[in-house]
Amino acid sequence: YIVLYATDESGNLDIRFTENTTQDYYCTPENVKYCNTSYNDAYPSIMADTSSIFFCSDREGSFDIFSVDLTGTGKFLDLLYDQSDREVIKVSELSSEYNDKCPFVAGNLLIFTSDRPGGYGGFDLYYSIYDGNNWGSPVNFGKKINSAYDEYRPFVKNFGNDFENDFMIFSSNRPGGKGGYDLYYVGISKMTRL
Repeated sequence: YIVLYATDESGNLDIRFTENTTQDYYCTPENVKYCNTSYNDAYPSIMADTSSIFFCSDREGSFDIFSVDLTGTGKFLDLLYDQSDREVIKVSELSSEYNDKCPFVAGNLLIFTSDRPGGYGGFDLYYSIYDGNNWGSPVNFGKKINSAYDEYRPFVKNFGNDFENDFMIFSSNRPGGKGGYDLYYVGISKMTRL
């Protein structure tokens, strides 16, 4: 297994990984060098084919969504250990003047949270569909999922053709929970998959 995550051990959020591909225990965590800056870099998500890593960063002021293309450059684990520089690109279709955070990729669906105008209050969950060349304009999941409070850290699981909907888990500080950020789940309609 390979686990990517963010930690603030250095004073700001950095993206790290650990793996147990050749032993029974996880190795000492390592930085994913080309994703990290002296700013906050967090919430890494990997395309299923390991062709890209998506994450968010406040390196340009507010949080935006960035990607690193790994296409055709070697085995994924070797790329994580790689200490050379790689081009990090701000995904302009998904980023705004506001805070766009917590990207999660599932097939050609990317979901994230944003406090951009036009939402229901606080941070709302949005999605975008990749057409093979570009990400589509972000769409708000609507008031059945978003609230006047903050919705964060979305995750989608596709259970194949046995179910009509995909399964989305997210956290929210809306009233009615146990306090702080609680986990919620909902079925979302299956988006077109690559």
